[in-house]
Amino acid sequence: MPPGDLRPSVEALIANPENYDATVTGFGFVRPARVLEVIAEVDGQVVQQGEGVEDGRVLEEKALLFRIDDVKIKAEIEKLDAQFAAIDAQVAEASERHKTNIALVKIEKETYGLAKREHARQLELRSKGISSESDVDLALTRLNERTLALRQRESAIALYGKSIARLEATGRSISAAKNFQEILLGKTTIRAPYACRIEKVFVNQYQYVKTGTVLARIRPQSAPAEVSVSLERRMLSALYDFDNLERGVPPWRQVKLAAEVAWEGPGGMQELLGHVSRIGAQVEPNARTIEIIVELPNPHTLRKENAPRGLLSGTFVRVNIRGRSFKNVIVIPGKARISEKAIYVVRNGKLSAVSIEPLAVLRDKILVAPNEVLPAGSKIVLTEVESAFDGMRVRVANESEKKGAPERNIPK
Repeated sequence: MPPGDLRPSVEALIANPENYDATVTGFGFVRPARVLEVIAEVDGQVVQQGEGVEDGRVLEEKALLFRIDDVKIKAEIEKLDAQFAAIDAQVAEASERHKTNIALVKIEKETYGLAKREHARQLELRSKGISSESDVDLALTRLNERTLALRQRESAIALYGKSIARLEATGRSISAAKNFQEILLGKTTIRAPYACRIEKVFVNQYQYVKTGTVLARIRPQSAPAEVSVSLERRMLSALYDFDNLERGVPPWRQVKLAAEVAWEGPGGMQELLGHVSRIGAQVEPNARTIEIIVELPNPHTLRKENAPRGLLSGTFVRVNIRGRSFKNVIVIPGKARISEKAIYVVRNGKLSAVSIEPLAVLRDKILVAPNEVLPAGSKIVLTEVESAFDGMRVRVANESEKKGAPERNIPK
């Protein structure tokens, strides 16, 4: 009896070039495309929480969200009003004194002139021996008094402008402080900037909050939803033909890729069509993945249109992104790889390691263009052979029964 065939049996795929529409699959959670954090801009106690300010509730534009205690701010405004009134009174008083000084300086000049002439007369009389030394001294004293009085009036008039400028500067400072307090007063009442849904409320009524405290998180009713999908960076080549895209312009602005989103909703699986709206700029350092953002229609609009149900924030979804269309490519199952860029083919009954340059890499498929080392009709090994090596003799399973036909063509 002849010995049996000891060659390892392998399953092979005939490399038949084909046209292939790439689809990239990922998973993620639904989230609002735009979210606004409502932040306290003043310190104080939350004295009022608007009606309907609860997780998941829908509010109209300008609906009251929170009101923070404003007693201290109003007291500060009253204090500044009193200070400003005091400054106004000082300005009015200084203006009246200035008018008085202008009127009195004329009198002081006349009095000074009389005192100066009297002093000169006394000096003349003294030289003639008519007036005494004491009369001259008395006249000089009166002249000095009038000179001092005149200078004081003139100095007061000269300082009036500086005094008024100083009071006006103080008034402007008080006015600015009051304006600031009035701005703070306006921030004690917080209203919805637009029709919105409350995503999360973080504080309770009568709770004391500091400036910067996040009170709630809301999203606009008109904003779309989105899904963040993490994909391996190498999968981007299955979405965009970067060689034929304009540099400097984001690829999603040049090519709009459709994305099928599916989730478990009321009554079973639900589906909705969205599109890729943008791609993250950074690669996640540990998983080496990049974020793909898929935009979905506004959930509020979908409810009105009786569209698929159950698409809420936090819903776990599967996303199939319709990528590039490849022409005349060989589709290799991922299990055929023996390394990152190498596969085995069968040539003349032997294993032959072949290096490949993928056009695109999907989760379970590799797309390559036919070339000299991997021509059309090549037998790509799908079976993992123990202790395989280049040149190892193998037999293709059932090859003798399939003369001239592919051993097995794995569907897409």
